Amino acid sequence: MSNILIGAQRKEIAKLFELLLWQTGRTFKHVSTLEKIICQAKTSSPYLLIIDISIDTPEHCLNALTELKENQTTADIPIILVTDPTRDCEENSKLLLASDAQFQEPFKPAEIKTVIGQFM
Repeated sequence: MSNILIGAQRKEIAKLFELLLWQTGRTFKHVSTLEKIICQAKTSSPYLLIIDISIDTPEHCLNALTELKENQTTADIPIILVTDPTRDCEENSKLLLASDAQFQEPFKPAEIKTVIGQFM
């Protein structure tokens, strides 16, 4: 079973990804803070993390990504970011370097399925 952890304060983002990625054998867990993302990633070993970077400040997001990638338990979990094109380009660049892929709003469902397919 493929467990996907979605970190987003906006419930509609979590629901959108769940609807687009639903398949038999996949389960979804939604959390709304970076602390919960880190805790759930360490304890439930999800197959994939999707994180909306509007969940917190860019600095806190970068710290969380660094912690996840440096932790032996979570280092191999692919992390996909949902980015906001209105954010500072330098902030987005740093976050993207710490992740495995990104989706930029507005979303393209076909692109989401293609990128996720690379990791599933």
